Amino acid sequence: MLDLPGIEYMDELIKSKLATKVSTVEELISQIEQLKCRPANSDDIFKPNAVENISKALKGIMRQRLPE
Repeated sequence: MLDLPGIEYMDELIKSKLATKVSTVEELISQIEQLKCRPANSDDIFKPNAVENISKALKGIMRQRLPE
């Protein structure tokens, strides 16, 4: 993550080591060179059943907008 205004919204990802904050091109290159990939667990980022929850929310929104 590039250290720009709004980066504070990514604090949880950075604290949990799912993302890294960099300020310079040199830092970015260094992070890429040291990159150790690990599979991301979607539960670390999303609430359980995220796809189903989004689907239900969208259906609810559509019901409110469509004329009966």
